[in-house]
Amino acid sequence: MVEQEGLYYPDGTYKSAKQIRYENIDSPELIREKTGGRKPSFFEWTDEFIRRRELKTEIEGIPDEIEVSFDTNKPIIWGLVGDIHSGGYEVDYELLAHDIAFISQRDNAFLLGGGDWTDGFFFNPAQDEMIGSFNQQRMFINSMIEELGEEKVVAMLIGDHDNWASKTGTTIYDEFRDRSNIPVIQGTTRIRVNLPEVQYRVVGGHQLPGSSMYNDTHPENRASKFGIQQADIYIGWHNHKKAISEQISDGFDGDRRQLFIASGAYKYSDEYARKKGWQKQRSLKHGAVWLVMDPLIRQAQAFYTAEEADRYAGNR
Repeated sequence: MVEQEGLYYPDGTYKSAKQIRYENIDSPELIREKTGGRKPSFFEWTDEFIRRRELKTEIEGIPDEIEVSFDTNKPIIWGLVGDIHSGGYEVDYELLAHDIAFISQRDNAFLLGGGDWTDGFFFNPAQDEMIGSFNQQRMFINSMIEELGEEKVVAMLIGDHDNWASKTGTTIYDEFRDRSNIPVIQGTTRIRVNLPEVQYRVVGGHQLPGSSMYNDTHPENRASKFGIQQADIYIGWHNHKKAISEQISDGFDGDRRQLFIASGAYKYSDEYARKKGWQKQRSLKHGAVWLVMDPLIRQAQAFYTAEEADRYAGNR
């Protein structure tokens, strides 16, 4: 946990010093104090906006690259858990509970969050289909992280549903950014994964550009050609379509085997999907894709179920 100074208020609530500074980021009193009440000059305004920019970056800045390390000689398993839409009506909560238990019970299993962990609707009629308020969705996700332990969470990608919650206040990521060491990332992000004998280059994004009616890993494949190139693994969510493909890519530093993963959703239908004419997804399409990375040679495989990944990794 990150230890921070702050203030406890009479009603028992707590705000960190960073949060207090952030809430007053655009207070006119701050710059007036610097100028003694005099109207600020252009260059004083410039300095003030630079200060605000740096503070905003410190509080909610989103890195475009992170690095994670694992000290193990066992293959590591990542559950690519996204599109939970907690609080939604048609959600496979049973599978989610199974997957969280699987990760928590194995020392070589971890979770990469793919966004849209909350349903986050703030408008009707979509809001009417939710079976939990946003505050209950928030508590649900917090309990999930507590069940796992922060050390089990590689990173959290922000999704669009999660951000909708900002229309009515804070988001779950504001909370985790302020009180944990879990990396919070957004958009297309580089992830360098360090294992004892090899480094994997991973590119992940909640919604990668592009789509195809013929190939459900098209956005991931497209990212390897028109986005961040020469990565080993490309991962996306958002489309609620579970798919895996691979190819060999030629490069100046030799051939590179590239794995493309479109992870699935725990929410299998809703009013919007029915309006679009999309059929309710059957159980094999629900939930995470599971990524296994070898720690000694650059070899990664992806699987549609946790049990398949477990067998491949040699767990018993």
